[in-house]
Amino acid sequence: MTTEKKTNKKATWKRGGDNATITFPDGTEKTFDFSKLDDAVFAYYGKKQFLGDGVAGVAQAEKSGRMQEIYDEVTTNGVELSEDGRIRVIGRTRSNERNNDAKTRANVKTAADAQSVLNTHKMGLLKLSAEYVVELQEIAAGKKTIVP
Repeated sequence: MTTEKKTNKKATWKRGGDNATITFPDGTEKTFDFSKLDDAVFAYYGKKQFLGDGVAGVAQAEKSGRMQEIYDEVTTNGVELSEDGRIRVIGRTRSNERNNDAKTRANVKTAADAQSVLNTHKMGLLKLSAEYVVELQEIAAGKKTIVP
């Protein structure tokens, strides 16, 4: 039996002070000094891009309202930079995390199942909400029982 190594097809960014390093799928790295870029211009562009990304795939008639919801959520809750360099709204659970919670919940029947799901999540192969990760940790540790 041959095992194929999964290769990353996307570049990844890491932040270190004013520097940002991109690692390409082939392992090549390049570091950029972001302090040399105009903060005002890039701040405007980034904020505009963030709001626009939030309505990608939304019907045209709903874009204005959805964009306002995103703006209100950000100004109320704030944002943070995730480990992988993405901006995320504090306290928001991504929709694919909620969907995976529901799909996974049906298959977790034992503490061993919970630990297996946690291991898969830690490897980055399964996105789960922070709330469900805590619940799985409690199940795996025997602090919480599964109610069918």
